[in-house]
Amino acid sequence: AKAAAARAAVEEETARVAAEEEAAWAALEAEEAAGAGAAAAEEAAGAEAEAEAEAAAAKAAEAQAAERERAAEEAAETEPSARVEAEARLRAAAERAAAERAAAERA
Repeated sequence: AKAAAARAAVEEETARVAAEEEAAWAALEAEEAAGAGAAAAEEAAGAEAEAEAEAAAAKAAEAQAAERERAAEEAAETEPSARVEAEARLRAAAERAAAERAAAERA
C-alpha cells in the first residue's frame, strides 16, 4: 500500500511538472506570437507612413507642376501683349521721327 501511494505521488508530481512545462511552452509560444504580431503591426505602420509620405510628395509635385503650367500660360498670355505694346511704341516713335523730319524739311 505504501508503494502504491508512493507510486501515485510520483505520478502526480510527474503530471504536475509536465503540466507546468506545457504551460511554460504555451506562454513562450504566445509571447513569440505577440512579438511577431507587434513586428507585423510595426511593419504595416511603417509601410502606411511610407505610402502617406509618397502620396504627399506626389501631391506636392503635382501642385508644383500645376503652378509651372499656370505660370507658363500666364507668360504665354503676357508675352504677346508685351510684344504688341513694344511694336506699337516702336511704330509711334518711328511716326514721330518721320513727322519731326518732315517738319524740319518744311522749316
